[in-house]
Amino acid sequence: MISGTSPGGMTHRASLGGPRAAVPPMPACRLTPSMERIHSPPPPATHAFEADAVPVALSELVEGVRSPAAERKDVDALLQGLARPLAVDESPRQRADLLLSLLNSRHICSMRGTAGGSVEAAAVRALMELGHPYALEIPPEALDSLHQDSLEKELGPRHIPALGICLALLGTAPALMAGPWALLLALPTLMALTGGALELRGLQKAGGVLLALLGLGLLTAGGYAILEDLQSSHENYHGMGIVLGLLAMAPGLFLTLGAYLLRHPAWRIPGETSGKDEAA
Repeated sequence: MISGTSPGGMTHRASLGGPRAAVPPMPACRLTPSMERIHSPPPPATHAFEADAVPVALSELVEGVRSPAAERKDVDALLQGLARPLAVDESPRQRADLLLSLLNSRHICSMRGTAGGSVEAAAVRALMELGHPYALEIPPEALDSLHQDSLEKELGPRHIPALGICLALLGTAPALMAGPWALLLALPTLMALTGGALELRGLQKAGGVLLALLGLGLLTAGGYAILEDLQSSHENYHGMGIVLGLLAMAPGLFLTLGAYLLRHPAWRIPGETSGKDEAA
């Protein structure tokens, strides 16, 4: 038997050969909420994250826009997919064949995204990025889409100002009936309409300025004639100035409003998207 004294002065004995004294069980350690958060396993990955991590195949995006129920968001997804580099299991020849199939489909080429870019222009850019010899396979007529696409993004979509064209023609009609020399008054209208239709910015701008000056001139002349008639004391000619003034002010008003409605460069309105909400 071994005896000893504890630091507090109490004496305890232990027997080497005898049975051991029972040790009381230790109280269970309870985890606090902060400890549970530390040791909790990470949450599983969500399906949305996994879908973002793996991009949709380009062929599936093409089938999406070919569907009759295709929407503008499907075209936007295709435009983003055309700008992606080659996949690991995709060869340049496969990408080129898919892009050429898009260029051969007028229905898909005419589709435009939310920002105004066309599928045709995006396919041409993708073929050019593939380099030689794939860039040589681009149809010559498809290269014009790059110019149109840059105009769409810089100036906005094409918008034909039908009301402005009608007002400009109505204001020019009296000059066409006045005689050969009066045809010179129709020259500003011809310049403005030709420049807008052919996207010749200089010709359109010059015609629009002359059209506005001609309209303001007619308004001023008509108003002056009416004012002089009202202040005139000649009873024989009373009322004639008013009639002539109104005849001058009517085409002047039409020409001024027409010049305002035809003011946009190449008849493109910045900040607007092309007409349809759906691409198909």
